[in-house]
Formats: sequence, C-alpha cells, structure tokens
Amino acid sequence: MSAIKHILFLILLPFSVAFSQTIELGVPFFENISPQTIGYGGANYSISQDMTGTMYFGNFNGIITYNNLVWDLEPFSGKPVLFSDKIGQLFVGGFNTIAQIHLNAHDKITYESLIDSAVSFGQIQTIEMFRNQVFFVAQNTLYKISKRVAYPIVSDSIHLKIFTDRDVLYISKSDNLYVYDDDAISPLLQTREFTNTPIYDIFRFGNGIMLRTKSKFYTLSASKKIKQFITEIDDELQLFGYSCAKRLSNNTLVIGTYNNGLYFIDEHGQIINYLNVETGLFDNTIHDLFIDKTHNLWVGFSNGIARVEVPSAFTYFSMQQGLPGSVNSIVRHNGSMYFGTQKGVYKLVKTHSNAGMFEKIKPEHVGCNILISYNDALFSGTKNGLYLISGSKSKQIFNMPIVAACAIKNSNAMWVATSSEVYKLDASDVQNPKLLEKYTAIQGEIQTIAHENDTVLWIGTHYDGLYQIVNNSVQKIQQKGLSSHISWIEVFPTSLGVLFSTSDGLFRYDNSIRHFYADSKISIPYEYTYARIRPIVEDIDKNLWLTFESQGLYTNQVAVGWNTNNLERYTLITSQFNKLSKFICNTIYPDENSVVWFGGFDGLVRLDFKQLSSRKSPEQTYIHTVIIGEDSLYDDFKKSGSKKTHEFAYNYNTIRFEFASPVYEGRSKLQYSYRLEGYQDQWSAPTESTYKEFSNLPAGAYVFSVRAIDFNSNYTVPAEFNFVIDKHPLIRWWAILLYVVLAVSLVTAILRWRAYQFVKEKAKLSKIIQEKTEELLVEKEKTETLLSNILPEETAKELKEKGRASSMRFNMATILFSDIHGFTKIAEEMNPDALIDELDKFFLEFDTIVEKHNIEKIKTIGDAYMCAGGIPQKNRTNPIEVVVAALEMQSRIQEIQKQTHTNRKKYWELRIGIHTGPIIAGVVGSKKFSYDIWGDSVNIASRMESSGEVGKVNISESTFLLVQDFFDCEHRGKMPVKYKGEVDMYFVNGFKAEYSDDPQRIIPNKKFNLKFALLKFEDLQEMMFERFEKELPKNLYYHNLKHTIDVVVQTEIIGLEEKVSDEEMLLLKTAALFHDAGFLLAYMDHEDLGAQLVKSILPRFNFTEEQIQQIVELILVTKLPHKPKNLLEKIMCDADLDYLGRDDYFPVSRDLYRELIEHSMITKSEYEWNKMQIKFLQNHRFFTESSKRRRNENKNKQIQKLQEQTRSFNKINL
Repeated sequence: MSAIKHILFLILLPFSVAFSQTIELGVPFFENISPQTIGYGGANYSISQDMTGTMYFGNFNGIITYNNLVWDLEPFSGKPVLFSDKIGQLFVGGFNTIAQIHLNAHDKITYESLIDSAVSFGQIQTIEMFRNQVFFVAQNTLYKISKRVAYPIVSDSIHLKIFTDRDVLYISKSDNLYVYDDDAISPLLQTREFTNTPIYDIFRFGNGIMLRTKSKFYTLSASKKIKQFITEIDDELQLFGYSCAKRLSNNTLVIGTYNNGLYFIDEHGQIINYLNVETGLFDNTIHDLFIDKTHNLWVGFSNGIARVEVPSAFTYFSMQQGLPGSVNSIVRHNGSMYFGTQKGVYKLVKTHSNAGMFEKIKPEHVGCNILISYNDALFSGTKNGLYLISGSKSKQIFNMPIVAACAIKNSNAMWVATSSEVYKLDASDVQNPKLLEKYTAIQGEIQTIAHENDTVLWIGTHYDGLYQIVNNSVQKIQQKGLSSHISWIEVFPTSLGVLFSTSDGLFRYDNSIRHFYADSKISIPYEYTYARIRPIVEDIDKNLWLTFESQGLYTNQVAVGWNTNNLERYTLITSQFNKLSKFICNTIYPDENSVVWFGGFDGLVRLDFKQLSSRKSPEQTYIHTVIIGEDSLYDDFKKSGSKKTHEFAYNYNTIRFEFASPVYEGRSKLQYSYRLEGYQDQWSAPTESTYKEFSNLPAGAYVFSVRAIDFNSNYTVPAEFNFVIDKHPLIRWWAILLYVVLAVSLVTAILRWRAYQFVKEKAKLSKIIQEKTEELLVEKEKTETLLSNILPEETAKELKEKGRASSMRFNMATILFSDIHGFTKIAEEMNPDALIDELDKFFLEFDTIVEKHNIEKIKTIGDAYMCAGGIPQKNRTNPIEVVVAALEMQSRIQEIQKQTHTNRKKYWELRIGIHTGPIIAGVVGSKKFSYDIWGDSVNIASRMESSGEVGKVNISESTFLLVQDFFDCEHRGKMPVKYKGEVDMYFVNGFKAEYSDDPQRIIPNKKFNLKFALLKFEDLQEMMFERFEKELPKNLYYHNLKHTIDVVVQTEIIGLEEKVSDEEMLLLKTAALFHDAGFLLAYMDHEDLGAQLVKSILPRFNFTEEQIQQIVELILVTKLPHKPKNLLEKIMCDADLDYLGRDDYFPVSRDLYRELIEHSMITKSEYEWNKMQIKFLQNHRFFTESSKRRRNENKNKQIQKLQEQTRSFNKINL
C-alpha cells in the first residue's frame, strides 16, 4: 500500500494546484445530504468544525452535529451563529445568548455561557475572536466580552458588521470601513466612492483583501489602495443576490447566491464553474459556506446540506451539460475535444455555464463507435458509415456501418471494420479515400482491431477467436496457449506489441513459435481474475489505462498499470479510482497535462491527476466513546496526545470502543484498522465497522489503537487509549509469594533426597558422553574430508544437508578424455609398483592443470583421464579453458619426454579428445558415492580421443565453433557417430599467432588474457546480478539492481566516448558491477564492504593483483564527496551520478528519498529534501567532457524545476 502511495507521489510532486484547461471542467463531485438523511428539516444558517473534526450546523431547530457516524440535534435559543477560533474552540450565538460548545460523555452538546448576567442584546449576527477576546454584533451594535461581561463598543442604526484578518478587526458601518484598536476605531477608506457605502463581506483573496458591497467587488492592497474587481458574474450576482464567499485552497473563489446556487471564479474574475439545481444541487438558496480540515466545501441550504469536493480531481458531464447518449470514443483534435456517443458526435466548447457545453456535429452521426485523429484530419466511424469532420460539420466518405477503426502513424493506410468485414483505405486524400483491399473471410462478430506494424493487423471477434491480416492475406490464428472455452477476444495495441484481453485474462503472442502466453508484466489482483478487461489504452509515458468489468455485477474498477521499470514491469494502481466504481467505462483517453477522460453509459468523467494531490489526507481518528461494563467514559483521552492510563477492577474485563474519523468522503469508503497491544499486537484487517469490543480480557496493561483508511489508502494518525485491568486478589503478589514458599519447602525436601543420586549418575554419564562425542567428531571430520575430495563442493554440501544430491542438466559442458598410447604393452613390461608410481605422477600433473583452469576432474579408468569444464558452476568459457588445459597437458608430457630422452628412457605418449555439448551430472551410489556425467556428449568426447593421434588435441566441430577465434585449428575429416551421423574433427595446433608470443603457441599472451577476461566478465556479471536479485533487501529503492545496471551501462558509454583501452573498460565495468555490492552485507560503509567482496571473488576470474587493486580504488572513489585523481576515476564518478542530468531524475531522486527515510538516514520533509537536492545539484559537477556535454544542460533544468516547486510550496503555505 505504501509502495502505491510513493509511486503516485512521483506523479504528483508538490506544486501550486490550479484549474488547468478551465473551459473543459465539468461538474465537481458533490454529495447532497437531504433533511431525511439528517433527520431534521429547516434552514442551515451557519457551519463550523471542532478540533476533533466533528461538523456543526446552525439549524432552524438548533445545532446539528455530525461525526461521520450519526446526526444529532441539540435545541438552541434563536438563530444559531457558529464560530471556531484558531485552536478549535467552538462558540455559538443566538437570541440574548452567547456560549462555548462542549461535548459530554455521550457526545451530546452542552453550552457554557460566556457572560454571567442576562443581557437583552437581541439576536446575534456575527462572532469574531480578536486578540483572545470574543466580539459579537447584535442589533447593529458591537460588543466585547471581558471578564464574562458584554460591553457595547459602537453601534449604527442602519448597518454594522465585523470581520477579522491577520490580527486586524474591521468594522463595517453604513458610512465607512473602520479598524478597531484598543477600544478605539479609525476610518480606513478615504475615498468618496465608499462614503455611505456599507461593506457586506471581507475576505482574503489573491494577494490582498477583497471587499464586497451590495453590488460590486473591490480589492484593498497593503497600501490601502482600492480598485474595483470585475468578474464575469457581476450581472448574475446583481440578479440572484450575493450571499457569502470562501477562498479555496487553490486560490479559487466560491460564491454563494440567494437564488442560483454556487459560482466558482479564478483570481482574474473569470468563471470556472457553477453548481445549482439544474446541475443536481439540492437547493439554490445558499446561507453559509465552510471549508473543513480535509478541504471539503460544506454548503448550508434553506433545507438541507451539501458537501462539494473542490478542488475536485473528478468532474462530470452528462445530458444536463448537453452530452446525451453513451460515450463510446474520445479524442483531442487540433486542440479541441470531440466525443462520439450513441446520439452523435459532440465538440466541447466554452460557455459561461455548465449547461450547453457541447456543440453537436452536423449532420447527425447516430451510433458513433470510434473517432480517429489522423494526418491532421478527424474521422468518425458510425452505424451509417465513415465521416470526415471539419469544424462543426462533416460529410460521409465511406458508406458501411463501422464498428472499429485504426490508422498507422505517418502512413496513408487506414483500416476500418464492420461487424464481419475489414477494409483497407488509402487516406492520402482525406476528402476521397480509396478502397485498397476488402477482407471478408471472417466468421465471428468483430469486436476490436489493432495494428502490430505496417503489414500486420489483428482482429478480435466474439465466438470465433482471432484473425490476422498479414501482407493483405487473412488467416485465422490457432489459439495455442489459450483454453478452448474462450468465447471472446479483444485486441489492444501497446509499445510491447498487441495485448489480448480474453475471458481468461491478458495474453501476449510469440510470433516466433506462434504461441500465446499469459502476460506477466501486469499483476492482476485475485478479485479481478475473471473480470473483463477493456478498454486498454497506452498513454504517452507508456502507462496502461484499463478497466475491470466484474462479471454479473454492474460495477467497474478503473486502474492504471504504471510503467515504473522501462516496460519491464507495471505497478497496478486502483485505489485512486474508487469513485468510478459505479461508472461503466466504454472508452479511456489519456490527454495532455495529466488529464484522463473516461466515457461510458452514464456520460463523461474528467480526471485531473494534479488535483489528487490537493485533497488533504485525514489527520486523526478519534475514540468518542469507551464503554466498560455499563459505564460510558468521557475523559481527557479525547484530547489529542493524551496518554492517561485508566485502571479497572479485575471483573471489568469487557470493554467496547466506538470511534470515528473526520473523513467525509462517503461512509462506505471509510475503513478502520485497530489493535490492542498486550493482547492483539498486529493491526487488524480493514473493516467498515465503527466499534470494537473485547471480552474476558486477562489482567494486564493494554493500549488500544485505531486508525482510519480513506478511499485513497491514506492512514490517519492512530488514536490511543491506555488502560490496565487489575489482577484477581487471589493472584496478587503476596498470595503468589505464599504459594511459592509452601511449594519450595516441599520440593526442597524431595530434591535434597535425590541430589546425591543425581550427582553420581551425572558424573558417570558425562564421562561416557564425552568419550563418544570425541569419537564422533573425529569420524565426522574424516568423512567430510573424504567427501570433499571425491565430490564437488556444492554437491558435497547438498549431500550432507539433505542426505542426497540431485542431478543437474548442463546445456554446455566441455568433456576431455585422455589416453596413454600403448598402455597395455607398457603395463606388461613395467614392474607393477613402478607402473602405479609413474601413473600417479602422470595424473598428479593433470590434476594440477585442470584445477588451475576451474575444470572438474570426473574420474580415471586405468590409463584414461576424464574431466569436464562448465560444471558444477556453469560458465560460457569452459570450451576455451578445456582446450588451453589440453594444450598444457600435451606440452607437459612433451617436456617430460625430452627429459627422459636425455636419460635414454622411453616415456608415455598421449592422445586427447574434446567435445562440447549438453550433459547430465550427479552422484551415483548410496554407500560408495561417485560424481559422474552422462549423455551423448560424453560418448562423442570419448570417440574424439580414440580417433585422435598421439601428441595431438582432437576436438569436435561443436567445440571448434566455440574456440576457433582463439586457436589455430586444422580440419582432419569426419568421423561417424552412432545416431549422430558424421562429426567433423579438428586438430588444435596451438593459439593463433596474435594470442601467443610463445614460438610453440602454447602459452597465451596478454592480449588473449584480456579478451578472455572480457568473456569471463559476462559470467561474473550474471553471477552478481543473480545475487543482487535474490539477496539485496527489498527496501533498497535506489541502490538496487537497476541502479547497478545503469552504472555499468554508463561507464561503458562514457568510456567509449573518452576512448579508454579494452583493459581499462574491463576495470571500469567490473568496478561499476561491485560499487554497490557492499549492500549485500550491510547498509553502512557499503563501499568498503564492496572492496572486500572484490578481493575475495575476482581471483577466481583470473584478475591479477594489480587489476584488483585498481578496481578497489575505483569503488572507493564513489564515496561522497567525489575526488577523482585520474580519467578512470572521473568516469566512475560521472557514471555513478549520471541520473542527475537525465530525464528520469525526479523518479530516481524520489526512490533515493524513500530509501533514506526508511533506513533512518535522513528525517527531512519533502520540502527540505527538495532544498537539499538544489544545493547538492548546484555544488555537483561532472568531471569528464563527455558527461558535461551530455548532462549539464539537463541538470540545470532539474535545478530550475526544484526551485519552482519550492517557490510553489512557499506560496501554498502562505
């Protein structure tokens, strides 16, 4: 869940939210709350909220409270005027009364009067708090409460109102606007225009203060300059009457009227939107507006209440806005939005109201199924044919009922489909497209079509599977990989090819083997396993937008598969779209500026991703009632941060908690999770229940915690209740002490009697155990030593741990057979002891050579020696290693022959055969273990040896093909092999001249060693990547496998541009591979740990001590701050921080921030993190000229973006 929130934050980086594309906004999401729901009718004059988030409504019948669970009414004298100060204290004024509001133990309102004696000041009109004193207006007289007495300050027989703003108390009288200070008032406005012109409202808007007279708005600057503020709704306000106004979090102004609902205007006075009865609002008469803690707008009507989500991420269009019929297709063409519906094609146009926002394209396009913006032309596919749309008019260009269409970008080809036929058109002349081909060999009902490339078109049908048009030929595709019961298939184009949606889920198609396979890039939740997934649309960032249509239910789940890893994997996000669960979606259109459109049976929905960030997450969950036994507690546990511990007797062990959270997003969307530490330490699964009861709790200390989860999967701060249940008197400490004393006395008597016997037996047994243990340890050591000598290390380990060793298949192993020529005759002539001694020396030489080249000795059979490369550790270089070893064997034998020839003795001659191929390796035997290999490759290697010549290395064609680049090989004909036909054979005469400075071409030179090291680097890289994937902690969001791959790739790119040598490139790539390997061991000091791994691993891959030391220095130079001393170190530093100048800087930076937070490396807020990144980027510099050239410009852009975000954040907090 947290992973989803972090991914969304990468999309919604902090910035000042504004209504983008304002003329394209629909009706914001709102919820009408009728008197029937509330339980009380009458006008709602005022609205407020206390510190716990409970809502209060000053109603005709009294004060109504709502805590997201229940509505309740408390009678009150007069018309309730509510006021909440900065710390959440709530006050109410009525007829001859003013009081502070509290809640009792049962969440009922109680009133604490602010004045001692009864005063007949009449009905209170306004309440304000100024410098910790309460002021109110009643009967056009201003009063100040001091020491529980109401003192009149100023009055006006015609008009008097008060307003506060930033430690200023404004007093509006009939003749001027005044400022109050120390019981004195002074006029503020010196212009004649405001003489005898009362101010009816004052509020902050834009960069100054807004004044409202009876008919006009004015702005008041800090220098007290007055300027009229003209809006597009001035005439409407004059006609319908101004009631009240509130500034929203995005600096939009919402204005309530007495007769026409709500207007929304921007800081320039231009209308953005409005809500009234025609658009679904409950009432047109607005009495009060209020913004709650989570930025909901509450509206008080003459009869009822509404909650409006503004700024709203979701806005809605329907028939009331002039868009009739089910929306089937959406497209933006030449800057304008077009919508294809069952009733025709409509264009979105600018108006001053929500009604009539759409212009219908003539003539009527009844049953529009598809819109295509193609080559600067707009086409409409309808039941009556294909139309070309120009402005607000259109003409028919193809007379066939169109159900689907697609076009190839930058091409003149267009495909259109009826329910049973497909047509290919030449649209180079959009006025008169030409029919190129007609395809009729399609049996099923066509659902969708999608082009894979210029020559391949896929066709998904109902009941008849898939068709494909390839090079103007129609063929039905065999559904290999799909189940036979699939009744429908739909096709959707993506960057990775066509995606197939079926009743069994999502599939892709492998053209090379003509087989379907289940898509693994999107993890489908279990609850949507059998849902119909359509439509599927890819946006410009290659994210996949889709909907899950639940079978048998009239519900949809919109989701986006977020491209977080270069199309390797999609992260599925669903919770952000729960508001659309009842919206049956036909089409999706990802638009510009993070806007997405959804069309369906109920009309049109516009989602602005940027606005999701403006919805404030809930802050707190509150425990409003605790019931223990039959008592209801109300204590300071309701106060935020209270840690008081309540103590209950042992028989009060059943406790019930009732809780709520001020998340007014609709109760069905709010869930709770709780735990009781000391009893149930894990958080419970989310539930919609608003209470939890625990029965028969044992004695002990407990902490009950509860938190709310909103529809965006945001958690509130948990509320806590600490309590202790006392122990039963019979299990108190003094009773237990008595029981212990009695028990100890009894047991002591028994133990003393048995003690002597126990000591004797213990001594005897200890001596026997010690002797046996020593014997077992000696035998175990012998067994393990013997086992490790006859089996590979990993096989021996598996055999010890599991009692058996599994066989393994190796696709590429190289087998070597050697045989002593004429050994039978030699054995007859030599003394047996001397023969065995010579044979032992002979094979000891071979053992040394094969161990040097990482080759596994298999066995010896008489004079035959058998070994294999590429086992038990798989590698790519085993053919080369085995051939090198064979040449060394022959060379060593020749050296010995020369020595014996000087002594006039004959020495043995050797034949060697080699073959490369697949084998199976494993352990045979249950008592006498033997590691062996099997397969045709073993037989072919044996034939290579028997067909060879003395002093020669004979290899098969498969080995030759793998080593021919390094060795001088001589073809010597073919050899028949049973079941294999004839196999070509080659003699290896030695290294090629360029790879050996030795006259005999047996000893490799530095060039070979370098090229061989580059080959072995692939094995090393594969081994380390596998370790990273399996062993790196999952919460390394930045220092993960992807980062290592990035650095390896960048070192190669920069190294090529800087023209480093092959050996230097090897050192760079190896250092890049290991520079973060230390994270396998620990988070801190990972560079030093990575250097240790280099020293322990690289000797096995033929790196020299000098090379290893250079690699260590390249790893250590990545410590911050970078201080490179040579070109290689500069390349390493630039590759490590290359992302600073790339387009993916912001998501990568976000991953680093998340990682550092989770590892407690930093505790900074996102705002502080941005400032720290600005400083880091400004101080950072690239060292190589190639990196400067490629990355500096983009890095400067990152700095500018971060600075803009920081400034936007500062504006929001102002």
